[in-house]
Amino acid sequence: MPEIRPDLLVHDWNASNSAMRAVTFEEDFRDLLQSVRVTRPSTVERRELANMSIESGVRLLFVGFPAVSPDELDQCRDIVGYLSRTQSLGRPVLMARAVEGDVNAIRSVVQETETVALVDLYICTSSIRAVIEDKPVFEMRRRLRRVARSAAADRLPFRIAFEDSTRTEPDVLREVVLEALELGAESIVLNDTVGAAHPSGAERQVEFVREVMCRSGTHVPIAWHGHNDKGLALANALAAVSAGATQLSGTFLGIGERTGNIPLEQAMWLAHEKGHADVAVGQLRQVCEAVAQACGLDVPADQPLVGSDAFSTSTGTHTAAIAKGAAIGPRFADLVYSGVEASLLNRQQTLLLGPNSGRAAVEGALRSAHLEFADHDVTRVLEYCKRSAGVLRTTDELVAALAANTEDRGTAARAMYLRLDERLNHATGSAIGFEQLVGSAPFKLPACVDERRHRDLRGTLDTILRIWLNGDWPEDLPAPVPHPAIAPVIHDLPHAFLSPVFTRTDESLDGKIFEVQCPGGWWGIADALALETLQGRSGLAENFIAELRSLFPDGTEILHIFDSSGIPHEHWAFAQRIRSVAPEFRFRGYDRGVRTESCGFVRAHSYGAVVAEDFFNLRVAELAAGRMRYDHPPVPLFDQKISLCLPFHDATRHAFTDAQRTLFPWTAAVVDGRVQLPDGRNASLEDLVRETQTEWYLKYAGLDTTRNFGSRAVYRISPDSREVGARTADMAIRESRAGKPWLLQEAVGSAEPVTYVGRSGAMRTESMFTKVSVFDGPSRTLGALLQSSRTPCVRATAETVLSVTTETR
Repeated sequence: MPEIRPDLLVHDWNASNSAMRAVTFEEDFRDLLQSVRVTRPSTVERRELANMSIESGVRLLFVGFPAVSPDELDQCRDIVGYLSRTQSLGRPVLMARAVEGDVNAIRSVVQETETVALVDLYICTSSIRAVIEDKPVFEMRRRLRRVARSAAADRLPFRIAFEDSTRTEPDVLREVVLEALELGAESIVLNDTVGAAHPSGAERQVEFVREVMCRSGTHVPIAWHGHNDKGLALANALAAVSAGATQLSGTFLGIGERTGNIPLEQAMWLAHEKGHADVAVGQLRQVCEAVAQACGLDVPADQPLVGSDAFSTSTGTHTAAIAKGAAIGPRFADLVYSGVEASLLNRQQTLLLGPNSGRAAVEGALRSAHLEFADHDVTRVLEYCKRSAGVLRTTDELVAALAANTEDRGTAARAMYLRLDERLNHATGSAIGFEQLVGSAPFKLPACVDERRHRDLRGTLDTILRIWLNGDWPEDLPAPVPHPAIAPVIHDLPHAFLSPVFTRTDESLDGKIFEVQCPGGWWGIADALALETLQGRSGLAENFIAELRSLFPDGTEILHIFDSSGIPHEHWAFAQRIRSVAPEFRFRGYDRGVRTESCGFVRAHSYGAVVAEDFFNLRVAELAAGRMRYDHPPVPLFDQKISLCLPFHDATRHAFTDAQRTLFPWTAAVVDGRVQLPDGRNASLEDLVRETQTEWYLKYAGLDTTRNFGSRAVYRISPDSREVGARTADMAIRESRAGKPWLLQEAVGSAEPVTYVGRSGAMRTESMFTKVSVFDGPSRTLGALLQSSRTPCVRATAETVLSVTTETR
């Protein structure tokens, strides 16, 4: 029998739209950063994202708006210079209004990087914008002429972008297009700024502009930039290309202001279908995941092409057909129930079991998992699937379904998550609740977390403080500077008043402490999780209160400053729990009659919050008189990771015991481009990153809270990521020479299987990285939280898996 090609069995009714095969794709990173959901990526991350975008087929990179701020100017300079040094295929685009100062900022970037960037000159053309800004279009055109001629005189290539062009009157649009052609713009950009267009409107506008060009005798490329306010961004882009646009501007995942932009990965896939030679579709998922991670977002599970569920189904007839297709050949499996060939994206069809599954699908899943089963087992799993609110994704979940009884596990799980939501929301009056996932089994305190560890940790912190106060800080490390209000009395205060009261460490499962925070986060969430999952056990709050009572036997009034933390509502919930269990502790802002200046205990998330508080000068006097305590001490010492270098530094290691040093992975400061290694060698950081056969972390180690929390400036260096490591090392070297401390730390921990319970009740097992957050008080350990996530830098996201214990030794 002759071989059958599955693609010949699929009729394509779509128009050919061969123009898509010649489209130039532009990534508009500035528009991406205008989304209210994103966390601004670092410059190193921006460089890596630029590389990945170019490798996937992007050729224009809208880098930014240099004139908007000094930070933006620095980042534009860095990215443009990087693209030049690496001889990238990506051409940088820099934005400017019709203002000479904006173009001057671009001139400075071009001169310093010796790179010719494309200037994006934009003017507003719609009447509504002209009225709002009180700038008639003729006035903006006058400014545009002056600035464009100035740019041309300096041989700066430029294009002209018409903001809100899809709501601009035809006569006005005709005039500004002719103006752009006369001024020598190398291209023009039509902007559907508020997503007002429909596909017919996008097509008509591009055709209109082409007609203007034809009559003028001058032709330049037309670019289309669209927004998704009506859900039509991609459809409008296709219509614009069909009408003659040759450049498309968008963002990966469509991330952008309001409802976003043209999703680049989808437009690029459609171009690939039409034969675009530059698009590397196999890399689209990787670049989308990298963009999402750098911006602090998750790729939506149902995102076309790249979402985790893009090729997943549990529907009985569909899974059966895909399984039959797979028996014929992989392309048959790809095409029978999918309009996209998953294998071209380095994906595969995923068959799951759920409420819509049939008997054949259950039998196939049991066979694939190599599980022995009888007919009644199939019936049991099928009944379980019909009752389930979700789908089974792992072998563990399938085994659980085999053993399931009549209890509806989905109902139990939903009830548990609702109770967790209520514990946090009721205490705070918020509507945030519990945002993470719950581990499938209680967490047992590791054997290494014992009384000796607590004693050695407290001793280490006290030694770090003593080194700083005695002026023994190593000369090659930036020394923390005390606040002027406390400097005169700092040497007269007892060490206990300048040491952390409560701490939270981040540790590997074998007990290596790679970070110490005071007091850190997760207290309220760990407390709520303990009350919910540790039946018959107290929460973390009870252990905390016992320590608090040892400090204040008669109670005290507490000032609680946690609004700057990553998850403030969980800190508020923890404060409410303390009030409900121990009424002798009264809180400013929670209890009537508590005055800010009379508080005897101050809890704060960071040093910055402590010294910025209105009554700080008054509190210094109260502290000196022994009438109050700080949870986070009022010194800039314990918000900086650089202090973790002291147990290993040649100038200070003698002050620490071997037991104290053993608590931590090897940690060394980056000094003049070099680091001291565990074997005593003083190595070039660049050489180390280039040649390493082991894994390390490079971490920003200073006081800047925008980089110091949430793993925002923590980079994993490994043999598999030398290029990323080299760029990170370059940044660390430059910043450390400018007085911003960086450190190198041995990487600890690896990915292991973690099983958790989803909100639907489904049990899932995934390979995850895990850390243990241990909560300590002045005299003992109070409990621990196990955190697991898919990325090595474990941080708080909706997909972080948590388990807790309040067990102590």
